Amino acid sequence: MTGLRPFATFPAAHPVFVGHFAGDPMVPGVLLLDELIHRLAEELNLPYARFRVQSVKFLASVRPDDSVSWTFTSPSKETFSFTLSVADGVIAAAGVVVARPV
Repeated sequence: MTGLRPFATFPAAHPVFVGHFAGDPMVPGVLLLDELIHRLAEELNLPYARFRVQSVKFLASVRPDDSVSWTFTSPSKETFSFTLSVADGVIAAAGVVVARPV
């Protein structure tokens, strides 16, 4: 189990905000999940390709320059529950990622 830790900040100049969405920019969920899996792979010293998202619920928008924090727990050896929160403590996303056996 990990405590709440800094995760990422997506600067307003990031190219993803050009099309997602003009006039109301937000970080796409796929970008959040990709970063999450990269972080888990690094944290657990496992290959990125072993992970897949089992479930996710997006609960709040992450905006340009928002500071995002994360936490995860491991209810089993290959299952990881996570939350992503924005700076004011609002949970932006929560779900489960699994690591496939080799």
